[in-house]
Amino acid sequence: MEDRLGTIQVGKLADIAILNTDILNASADQVPQTESVMTIMDGKIVWQSPQSTP
Repeated sequence: MEDRLGTIQVGKLADIAILNTDILNASADQVPQTESVMTIMDGKIVWQSPQSTP
């Protein structure tokens, strides 16, 4: 399993949350307003914001 986890590369497994804010560089005031744009699990989009475009 270790050969399929750990980095973002073609053929590897990943669950990803895509946010509308870069929370690593956001101010403390911006973090509470951060919203999810898309959630990907097992290579499939499992949730997508109605406001986002495919």
